[in-house]
Amino acid sequence: MWPGVGTPHARVRNVNAAYLLFPISVMACYARGMTASKRQRTGDIDGTLRAMVEIVGNWRLDDALFERDDARFEGTFPTTWEHLVATDCLQQKSNWHYRLTPGGWIKGLEAAGRLRDEKTNGALGSLCASIKRRCEDGGLRHRTGVTIQELSEETDIPQGWISNVIDSHLIRICFQQVDCEWEPGDDNKNHVMIPARFGLEP
Repeated sequence: MWPGVGTPHARVRNVNAAYLLFPISVMACYARGMTASKRQRTGDIDGTLRAMVEIVGNWRLDDALFERDDARFEGTFPTTWEHLVATDCLQQKSNWHYRLTPGGWIKGLEAAGRLRDEKTNGALGSLCASIKRRCEDGGLRHRTGVTIQELSEETDIPQGWISNVIDSHLIRICFQQVDCEWEPGDDNKNHVMIPARFGLEP
């Protein structure tokens, strides 16, 4: 079973539970205008990233925008938004709109305890096996390519999640192996370039 079970729309409907990810002390501190401790600020940052990962679900990172005044982030410190932009976890698209970066997605998975859990490792294993078959086809390793649609059909993993794996280099991060890139010039991010050394140690 790949991580992120359920449709993206179902995840968005259910994300009100993300309120539970924010420590009550953090939300109370924000409401009272008090100065937050370092521990509270860290908890707010982690909680915000966890909520964003839940909202993204199976969507591509490029397709998910977050609004600063969204009720689901009512308890978020203003400094949290600034910190996430400064640390390249969020890309600010306008005064109130943000996009989770590949690095922010990785940190969100880590904050949620999902970066190297059984489901993520299992999904990555299936994805790697499908990719590796292609660069070893014919008995000799060679550079090749594949679309995320083909990978999704073979592995039953949503295209959005596969796209985020390629964008974030999740395979390299989790398995310490040579991974994939987008084909040069593919601005739509559909065609994956598979190097001959895919799956080997860097």
